[in-house]
Amino acid sequence: MSRIIINGVATQYLSVMDRGLHYGDGIFETIACVENNLQFWQQHMLRMATSADKLGLAFPGEQNFLHDIHSLLAAASAPENCVIKLMLTRGIGDRGYRIPAHTNACRMVMASDWPWHIKAITEQGARVRLCATQVSINPQLAGIKHLARMENVLARNEWQDEFDEGLMSDLHGYIIEGTMSNLFASRDGVLYTPSLQHSGIDGIMRQQVMAIARQQGLEVQEVKLRQADLLTMDELMLSNSLIGVCSVREFAGKSFLPGKMSIMLRSALHRRIVEHGQVAS
Repeated sequence: MSRIIINGVATQYLSVMDRGLHYGDGIFETIACVENNLQFWQQHMLRMATSADKLGLAFPGEQNFLHDIHSLLAAASAPENCVIKLMLTRGIGDRGYRIPAHTNACRMVMASDWPWHIKAITEQGARVRLCATQVSINPQLAGIKHLARMENVLARNEWQDEFDEGLMSDLHGYIIEGTMSNLFASRDGVLYTPSLQHSGIDGIMRQQVMAIARQQGLEVQEVKLRQADLLTMDELMLSNSLIGVCSVREFAGKSFLPGKMSIMLRSALHRRIVEHGQVAS
């Protein structure tokens, strides 16, 4: 069950004229909240503020979001585990694509129950397939976590429960990301991840994993990868704000085992999560 605050008011109702509904004109962040600790809060805020600036959205500031989150969590009898989603739209506007001369950005904060099914994925490894739905190529939006996610919706609905995640490629056949995750692969001690120069979301956990690997003295390459390249790798891994980093145990008919790379990254990432959290209440 979700609890929602819109512009500081507890409500589930949004104006039908909001540009987020009409055009996906906005951005969002998904944050893991464990015992009221917001994981990588500053990194999420920096990305949201940067994305808002790129799109010309008025960023309401960190303290407004924190106040809303505190209000959502305050009613709980004890510190809780939940998923915090922040959304920022351009707000109400007249019909048409042209951005109105004056708009008031709309901020939304939602707290949802923790998805406990992901524990099995992180412990057992993910079963992954390749999706037919493609990722659009658009350097202007690359890296931004915008609200227009129809590609991900279509890709995720290509399977039911037989897989845990699906990888999406661009029109050239280069794999960019998962429907809800970033991708890593390792071979001979080198960590590879798809280049996001023209497509995809630069995930907070992706940034952390790359930083950890480099601190450990490992070579990290952002490259173009096809399905055939992934099948030559020693390990495949996924990352996002809820799963952290987890191993892929099956992809395109091939089985993979967690190795030294994924074990090291998971352990180091757990330490970083403890160091970079912020108490919400």
